[in-house]
Amino acid sequence: MSLYNNIFDAHAHYDDKWFDDDRFELLENIHTKGVCGIVNNAVDLETAKTCIEYAEKYDFMYAAVGFHPENLENIPDNLDRAVRAMKKDSLIHRTLGSHAFMKYVAYKQKEWNQYRNVVTEWEIKNYLSRY
Repeated sequence: MSLYNNIFDAHAHYDDKWFDDDRFELLENIHTKGVCGIVNNAVDLETAKTCIEYAEKYDFMYAAVGFHPENLENIPDNLDRAVRAMKKDSLIHRTLGSHAFMKYVAYKQKEWNQYRNVVTEWEIKNYLSRY
């Protein structure tokens, strides 16, 4: 029995290598230490997938997914590339469900097509007077 009860760890990284030796034993027994909830935070796409897996496995764990600023070099640099990558990701498909996934992809593809057909102020400024 713990001296403390109802501890909610609002910022954790249980997917980190420091927990490799005893991660699952620790998580299976963490409630005996008074922990009632954990937010496991991702720093990139790989850790986001792991955080979601843990949140699905443990009812006391929540996933906070996103990218740490140090890990931005590998993310898609435009909406088209992001949608293409998303279409290949079974975790996103499973998480959203087929109907929402397909609707979202279609909406974002339409948004990309609208965006790429717009002439920007920069293009007008830099090209209109030249040609």
